[in-house]
Amino acid sequence: MKHIIIFSILIMLLFFAFKNKIQENLYQPLDNQPFILLELFTSQGCSSCPSAEKLVEKTLLDAQKSGKKVFALTYHVDYWDRLGWKDPYSQFQFTKRQYEYAKWMNSANVYTPQIVVNGTEEFVGSDSNKMAQTLNKLSNFTSKTTIKFENIEWKNEAVNLDINLSALPKNSQLNVTFVNKSTETSILSGENEGRKLMGVNVVRVLQKVLSTTQKNHVNLLIPKNIEKANCQVIAFLQDKNTHQITDVETLNF
Repeated sequence: MKHIIIFSILIMLLFFAFKNKIQENLYQPLDNQPFILLELFTSQGCSSCPSAEKLVEKTLLDAQKSGKKVFALTYHVDYWDRLGWKDPYSQFQFTKRQYEYAKWMNSANVYTPQIVVNGTEEFVGSDSNKMAQTLNKLSNFTSKTTIKFENIEWKNEAVNLDINLSALPKNSQLNVTFVNKSTETSILSGENEGRKLMGVNVVRVLQKVLSTTQKNHVNLLIPKNIEKANCQVIAFLQDKNTHQITDVETLNF
């Protein structure tokens, strides 16, 4: 009987130790693992953009197969809207972000399709060779910060959640996006007239947490009649001085 009790205690101790280890690692998928964040600036009115979106989709699929941490955000800019087709996903806020990158990178122009990688490298979004070179160049960058999502509540046309950080790097800005993982649109006019365009990780909401701390409460106002299973939140930290992305994490619903 004594041996049975001792054995039971050992089993319980092993169980709790294993459980605690899982909890420790649950929100630390990026610690000591290289990651890449792709930000694509695009438009449904641009005939050069569908190939860039396909390249982003392929890059995500290849990364998933190989176990690499690659994330993507697709921003639909609004300056194409006056040229034949009003992009239903375009927002001036996304155009503004692209102009911010142009300023940070000392570039005189903005264009589509443009990809920015980890906040520091940019190139034409359909250039597969440049994509491969840039991914290889940035393949060793790792994060030491953990982004943890807690107290998640999807209510009517809003998502409320807490985003907590294990550490707060100096000059950090927390950005939170709400995205559609996939979209499909029939284009009736403009350069892509007659085409059915597929989108991947299309950003619907971009929110900056202006006073970023280690504990952040975020309220995201989301579009009406949106399919929950086709959505995710992608949060990322960006250095306000160097503009480098220092951490990224995804929440699926």
